Amino acid sequence: MSIHDRLRTATWIVLPDAAPDVRQRMASAITAWALDLSAGHPTDHGTIVQFLNDCDFLVIITKAIDGKILCQVHATSNFGVAIT
Repeated sequence: MSIHDRLRTATWIVLPDAAPDVRQRMASAITAWALDLSAGHPTDHGTIVQFLNDCDFLVIITKAIDGKILCQVHATSNFGVAIT
């Protein structure tokens, strides 16, 4: 399943009764939020979007309540080395 399919599925689970355009906007907002998270590199600080060419990321939303989102960010370099 592609990341886009997973995001659409996650958005549908959160907003099952929302119109398709509302779900699409929510998916876009979640994507923008995730890309702006810290990449977690120990020496080269930056956001996920800055490392997309060099790493694969897995962002797991662990809790979303009261306007706050908690998550875990896992990254693996294209050389197979975990950096977070």
